[in-house]
Amino acid sequence: MEFAKEAIPAASHASTAVLVSATAGLRAIPPEKASAILDNCYNWLRRHTPFNVNRKGVALLSGKDEGALGWLSLNFLAKRLPGMERAKDGTLAGVEMGGASAQVTFERAVPHNADGALQEDASDTAYELALGARRAEILLLERTALRVLPGDPPGEGEGEAEAEVLPAVDATLQRLCT
Repeated sequence: MEFAKEAIPAASHASTAVLVSATAGLRAIPPEKASAILDNCYNWLRRHTPFNVNRKGVALLSGKDEGALGWLSLNFLAKRLPGMERAKDGTLAGVEMGGASAQVTFERAVPHNADGALQEDASDTAYELALGARRAEILLLERTALRVLPGDPPGEGEGEAEAEVLPAVDATLQRLCT
């Protein structure tokens, strides 16, 4: 937060929103414990920062949103979104592996009905975006890689995430891309 205080002009602190999005690690614990952790984060931010903090802005991020935001960030930083200097090169696919989940995201062409809506066969893992004049769909493949629950011995499951997820990601990509 110190970096944000220095980087954002003091006159803008009160109007600058702070969002905290927890991911798979917090989704893996019981909801009442996750909620208590988020409440503590919210209360700390309200007491110790000059920024605009709303309780709804301190929340669990779904795996679908996590994947879509990662894909947007990747392609924004690579300047691959419409209107950016490398848009003609197409978008990049993203593979993100954390301690408790993995997301694989990529743009794909999908069939739309005459009214422009996604056809019924579109999966609930599809994330439709309006990218300038172009409509795109990001397909998210998510897999919970590791669930270490409270009370598990320290180090339980270490190394299992990669061993479990990589073959599944590889098989899915082979099936979808060939």
